[in-house]
Amino acid sequence: MVLAVLACASAFAAVATPAATVNLIRTTLISTTQLDSAVQSYKSQGYTNVSSLQVLQLMIGQELLLQGAERDGIKLTEDQKDQLLASQKSFIESQTGATYTDDQFDELLQSQAGMTRAQYRDSIAQQYILQAYVTQTKSSMFTATSINPTDKEVETFYRKNASQFVNPEAVRIALVLIPKTGDATKDAASLKTLQDALSQIQSGKLTFEKAVSTYSQDTASKSKGGEVGWIAIDNTTYQNLFGDAFYDAAFDLDDGEIAPSVVDSNVGYAIIKVLQHTQFKVLSLTDALSPTETSTVSDYIVYLLQQQKSQEIYTEASNLMIADLTKQAKINILYKEAN
Repeated sequence: MVLAVLACASAFAAVATPAATVNLIRTTLISTTQLDSAVQSYKSQGYTNVSSLQVLQLMIGQELLLQGAERDGIKLTEDQKDQLLASQKSFIESQTGATYTDDQFDELLQSQAGMTRAQYRDSIAQQYILQAYVTQTKSSMFTATSINPTDKEVETFYRKNASQFVNPEAVRIALVLIPKTGDATKDAASLKTLQDALSQIQSGKLTFEKAVSTYSQDTASKSKGGEVGWIAIDNTTYQNLFGDAFYDAAFDLDDGEIAPSVVDSNVGYAIIKVLQHTQFKVLSLTDALSPTETSTVSDYIVYLLQQQKSQEIYTEASNLMIADLTKQAKINILYKEAN
């Protein structure tokens, strides 16, 4: 009973300290606790000079848009919210290169966003609704003409940022690889096997491709003829993985060349073949962003400027809608910022 009374008292205390109320289709209270949390969130993102009143106005604007969206029939079903969460999880996995179990994803959300799965689901659903409401209501502002950059804008952006568009020296490699076991006798036998195979390759008795299928024990690359892919000379992650000896051997080779000796690397004993070796290059507008991509520097700049313009128009459209909704709503600001 005492706990119940304390819980009620705590809830009453939270309700008793409102920062503002907003009523378009219903009354929603924004508490000082919510405001303080939002202020800290903005400051953690680098907006150190933001005031509590500025953040409160943003929160009021967002609440007006949410109530306006609900009033005008912009909403998501529970299934749609679930699909949106699943899509976002897939996107995060594609960006991190990892696959998360439900428990791992929950841990990631808690550590990176400070949210539970349910809170994160509500948050992305809310953002989706806001974006849909603004872009549908102000669709005339979001036209190809208003969003697409001109050729001059693309060229100007490139000139100002040309030093950022470079490709480091890189090699596309293939391997015949036998991992080390830690057993000196077995590892010595593996080294001898690859030395014999390399001798046969060098004498023309054995092709590199046949050596891959016969001797390589790396299943991931073996199924692709030994190909590992591109490795950049400044990629410290790969350098730490493979080791300096491996990097030195690979970057000493030209297109089509095979290392003259078996390399003792961090990942095991390897016969290295360089399929392609590219040098450091400052990219032009028409160059591909990297050897593995077809999109050009120009394509990337167009996309980037489109995103910037879309965000600018979205902000302008949101502000116009908030101004209109403010006239229709009852807003009571109770928060007083300390001097």
